[in-house]
Amino acid sequence: PAPSMAAREAAVDQYAGMVRTRVQADAHVPEAVRLMHLSGTAVITFRLTPSGRLLWARIAQSSGVGPIDKAALKSVEEGTYPPFTKNMPKHASNFNVEVHLSSHSS
Repeated sequence: PAPSMAAREAAVDQYAGMVRTRVQADAHVPEAVRLMHLSGTAVITFRLTPSGRLLWARIAQSSGVGPIDKAALKSVEEGTYPPFTKNMPKHASNFNVEVHLSSHSS
């Protein structure tokens, strides 16, 4: 039987949270950001297939700092993503992630 709407939403929310944590952990602060003592948060929208393959990624909301936007986008583009869980939709889905970078990060 198909999972209930609540089970599907819970599965998507849990997966999205894991993806956000993974992307933020993989984000690397560019040297230019570190040297200029900059910080910012970019929102990246991206689409994954049920197998976890990235179809596309784009900047949905700029941080206002070019090097931060590029690093945030790169962290999503170079990430690896697990397959969707059994209660998730069986079609490609969009996700949003806020990537925060600052000169104080590692």
